Amino acid sequence: MVHKASFEKEADYSDLLHALTVSPAERVQLLRPFFEPTEEEQEQRLKQPTEAHRAIADLVAKGYVRVLVTPNFDRLLETSLAQAGVQPTVITSADDVKGALPLTHSPCTVVKVHGDYLDARLRNTRNELEKYDEALDKLLDEILDNYGLVVCGWSGDWDTALRNAITRAPNRRFGMYWAARGGLSENAKTLVARRGATVMKIEGADHFFKGLRDSVEALDQFSQQDPRSPAVAVARVKRYLSNDQYRIALHDFIFDQTEQVYEALNGATFTPSTR
Repeated sequence: MVHKASFEKEADYSDLLHALTVSPAERVQLLRPFFEPTEEEQEQRLKQPTEAHRAIADLVAKGYVRVLVTPNFDRLLETSLAQAGVQPTVITSADDVKGALPLTHSPCTVVKVHGDYLDARLRNTRNELEKYDEALDKLLDEILDNYGLVVCGWSGDWDTALRNAITRAPNRRFGMYWAARGGLSENAKTLVARRGATVMKIEGADHFFKGLRDSVEALDQFSQQDPRSPAVAVARVKRYLSNDQYRIALHDFIFDQTEQVYEALNGATFTPSTR
């Protein structure tokens, strides 16, 4: 509100960067402390990979996920992948695209469409997000044409170039799923309608990706088609009971199942049996 009262406009990330820096190198130096933890922050486990990062890394390590596209220019994904024993091909610029192995020959490719926080070519102002380099656009076209897409933690508002890439993707060979905590923005709704995506309401990225990882692993064990089947649920409970480190996951899973039963029993379509 101080910014609005003083300058007659709301604070804007892009405008602030333009006002505070005059060169890409200055921008890197300005942003660097926001991504690198101090000793005190390391002790508090701040600026570290989250449960979501670790769950994604587990999915990659076991071969379920091959390509990750992120607008973030931190290195939390790379860190979590390394901790899981995965050395990904990381693409942050058009030069990286030209030198990278084909997607089919890389166990994991991380495409950082906005660049890396230590690279002066990073994109994070409004004008820079309107258009990508031709090589990056072609790579995104290949990914969106040949792979399914799970979207999480992206509003779809600021990155015009990424919205355009999703919009122009010609085929729908595989599904698109949009995980969101609250309501979708108008830009996100347009993309969902355009691609025929399935919207999933979630509590948060950590809860969503941990549940996704555990369900996929249970499905792999039992070769079941329905992730809500009793066999998969039993497999997850057994997994959680096997080690005390899963006690929080067990609590969350039982809570979720109880909520689903409650909603089903109180739903309009539920009819009690008279037999």
